[in-house]
Amino acid sequence: MFGFSDLEERLMSKDGATVLTDTLARLDTMRGEVQAALDTGLSPGDHDAAERLLAALNASGRIMRDTSYKKGLT
Repeated sequence: MFGFSDLEERLMSKDGATVLTDTLARLDTMRGEVQAALDTGLSPGDHDAAERLLAALNASGRIMRDTSYKKGLT
């Protein structure tokens, strides 16, 4: 489809529910990895970057869960 990202196209396909589940799992894995790095201690610059990354991952998960075109997939 024209104008949609690869992820959007996959989410709107007949396999959209699986794509959504897999994407949310990947986001959860990444969040866990970033949180583990934060928990072990990072330099001030890396800590700030990790905090921003964690916020972005959290926002991405919320967006994926709340996107209207995937209603009925979960």
